Amino acid sequence: MRQNLLVALLVVTLAANVALGIELYTALHPGTTAFPGPGNSGSYTSQPAHVNTTQEYSFSYKFIYVFPIKREGEYVIGIKPNASLFQSLYVIIQFKNGKTVELTLYNTSVLVHLEKEDRVAVVFVTGVSYQNVSSQDIMNYVNLYYQQMSSKGDSSD
Repeated sequence: MRQNLLVALLVVTLAANVALGIELYTALHPGTTAFPGPGNSGSYTSQPAHVNTTQEYSFSYKFIYVFPIKREGEYVIGIKPNASLFQSLYVIIQFKNGKTVELTLYNTSVLVHLEKEDRVAVVFVTGVSYQNVSSQDIMNYVNLYYQQMSSKGDSSD
């Protein structure tokens, strides 16, 4: 019971931090971010994070992603980002039941237990890139993947 409460508090804290971080970012960078709605469409304008010999572009996007999960089990969820494109990259995947997966340039995969109900997730992608990356292209550059490692029995589809 205590462990469930601690996990719930951790998830709520993480969600609040993500929301506050996005608010802070949009307050500090007015006019540079527009989150797409459900699906993968939306608009985006960018400005260099600071001017030097290499231009850097800050970005933040929110997507609805559908994982075609057929069986409950252990899955590896990861990213294979184009490392030469990103100075920093953070991908946060939040499932409806509160499970959260955090991936970065340095932590590119995680093992997680997923159920059939975990098919739909909200994916937050934020970071700094060396190119102006559109919302339509970002998921191609991030290369989000999943792979089932083990399943819990057969399910009837």
